[in-house]
Amino acid sequence: LTDPVSAFRAWHSVTLPEGRLVAGWFVHGTLGEFLAACPEAAPFVWRDADEWIGLLSRAGWAVRRHDTKQFVRHHDDSAAMLREVHNAGAVIPRRGGIARLRQALHHHNRDHRHPEGVRSTFRFLRVEAVRS
Repeated sequence: LTDPVSAFRAWHSVTLPEGRLVAGWFVHGTLGEFLAACPEAAPFVWRDADEWIGLLSRAGWAVRRHDTKQFVRHHDDSAAMLREVHNAGAVIPRRGGIARLRQALHHHNRDHRHPEGVRSTFRFLRVEAVRS
């Protein structure tokens, strides 16, 4: 979301009083291994959980519950990880050439290979908020 407060206000305006918003976002710390090898591949700046909660509050939502979970996924290689992220709807704009991306994929494969596959860490925030 390029302007999350506006989006949250729009959701707020079409929600009945005491209506609930249950949502989740990937937060800061997601894909840290890959982004260390290729920081320019970040689709945007990952916000942390406190930032998201503050944005919801500014838009008129009262956050009732929230939690952040971290989980690790293993893929056959870094390209498979990027395909999965892309298929989930996250599109990374091209900020560098294909040679730079290949180099980053190679480094991520080399530096984070485990017997289960190439490691990628994800952090996910879950929120329940009420229209106040």
